[in-house]
Parts: sequence; C-alpha cells; structure tokens
Amino acid sequence: MSTDQDQARDIASLHLDVALLLAQAEHDVHYDKDESVTVSTTAKILTASRYGNRAEALITVEVAAVRWWTGDVPPTASVGHILNVGDVIKLHSALDIKNIKFIRKNGADATLRCSYGH
Repeated sequence: MSTDQDQARDIASLHLDVALLLAQAEHDVHYDKDESVTVSTTAKILTASRYGNRAEALITVEVAAVRWWTGDVPPTASVGHILNVGDVIKLHSALDIKNIKFIRKNGADATLRCSYGH
C-alpha cells in the first residue's frame, strides 16, 4: 500500500474515532433538573436556581417561535437567532446557560422546556 493510501486510511480512522468520542460524550450527559419557561415580550433568562452549576442544557421550543442571543445585548422580536416550534438547542457551557436570553418572535408567547445536566 502506498504512503498516500496509508495516510488517507489513518485520517479516516482518526475522524471515525473523534466522531465516536463526540457521540459517547453526548450520551454521557445526565440531565437532573428541569423547568418550563414562558417567553413573552420582555427578554427572558433561564432560572439560575434550576440550572445551578450545570454546564449542559437541552431546550425545546413549544407553542410559538422565539429569538435568542448569548451576548450582552438582549434579543428583540426582530433581532437574534430564530428557534421555531419543535426546534431544539443544546448548550455545552455554563456561561452560555447563564447568559442566554429569549424573546418571543411573533404575537404569541412561547414555552421553553429546559433540562439541565452534567
């Protein structure tokens, strides 16, 4: 086998190993706290007493679309990343969980189903 073929095989093997490690890490999250958050016309943060020191969050959007930001500027109904009904966002940082803010996008309040874990 040529050196190029060996290198290609090694790279493919490395990519597979990394993918397997990432998949395993995803399965190792233990979600042990939950909350439901109503999102209306004022930017809303998650509840610190619920997420505590957890660094993993799984958030599902129900009822209506929302916008979100994790920076120092809150989202508005017309500015921010959009999450539609049924969308899921996963956060892997305690800082992002602390800083994320949501606001409803349209005329109806939304509900976030949030699970927090380690």
